[in-house]
Amino acid sequence: KNFLMTKKDSIKVLILKLIKEIWPKFKNKIYLLFIITLFASSLEVLSLFVLLKFLSILIPQESNSYNDLLIYGLKFSTSSLAIYLFLISLLSALIRSYSFYFNTKTASDIGSYLGTKGYANSLRKSYRHHISSDLNAVITKISFTGNFIGGFLLPLFQSISSSFLAIFVITGLFFLTGKVTFILLIIT
Repeated sequence: KNFLMTKKDSIKVLILKLIKEIWPKFKNKIYLLFIITLFASSLEVLSLFVLLKFLSILIPQESNSYNDLLIYGLKFSTSSLAIYLFLISLLSALIRSYSFYFNTKTASDIGSYLGTKGYANSLRKSYRHHISSDLNAVITKISFTGNFIGGFLLPLFQSISSSFLAIFVITGLFFLTGKVTFILLIIT
């Protein structure tokens, strides 16, 4: 077997080992993170729907396609729709904030776990190994976890979260106002 690996292969192997190490311990948190992200994205679409309904009441038009729509089969007055819009928007913002917090917490927990594991592995080495090795190299390897969290894990979690949010919002806007959304996507 050829033991020489290219840098690209070694990164793939390292990532697969990392996933294998992290997944059993953090899979429930990652699933929960996914559910929170989906919930936050769904609330964003709902708040956009209520906002469009609210605006359609405030701005009377000759051919307003939203006049016939009801929210969950219920008819709302302008004031109750404004309160509903406020509550949905507030809940959406709170869930998004919690999603951001949970992203950060999960990335920190994974980093802490990896740092502790690396430190424990370092301590298990023989005394002779510690005397012969460069202490700065050991400290650099252990402190790599902080860079890993800030430079890879947290941005990865945030990117996944933001992608889901963008996909849900764009899809929801296509369903709510297809023509307007299509024109806006072409312009931007």
